[in-house]
Amino acid sequence: MRFSFFIAVFIAFSPNLSKAIDVQNSSSVTIMQDLSLTQQTELNFGKVLIPASGTHLVRVKNNGDYHETTTGTIGNSQTHGRFYVTGEPNATIKYTKIAVSSSIPGVTFDRIYLTSSQTIPGDGDRYVNVGGRIYVDSTAQSGVYNNGELSYTFSAEYE
Repeated sequence: MRFSFFIAVFIAFSPNLSKAIDVQNSSSVTIMQDLSLTQQTELNFGKVLIPASGTHLVRVKNNGDYHETTTGTIGNSQTHGRFYVTGEPNATIKYTKIAVSSSIPGVTFDRIYLTSSQTIPGDGDRYVNVGGRIYVDSTAQSGVYNNGELSYTFSAEYE
């Protein structure tokens, strides 16, 4: 019993063994220029015939050329979409497809072709090109569609 009493008294009257300490540290931040994209050229699938039956597949590559599997087109009036990009020199930008849409009867717009990322060069300026894919079926209506009937959305953000 005496030993237990000694331990209890020792613990009760012992100096506080915990001690608060101040820690000084540093932090960091990277301040970057705002990222900006401005459309320079509209994605244009060119002139496409309405097929008698079935569908025509039209693919415009990022470089503006028709893909070799493209069918039903007339001439070479297609162009890729082109966006002027400004931002922080030497920073990497990540691009993500969000949505594609067609309100043209008989036309399905299902894909855009877009690089997944790129680095802005030292001058802070560069371009990103966008291609796409549509299907035109025999129920399509002839006409010029250039008021947003084919639309797409993608995001651009620093990595």
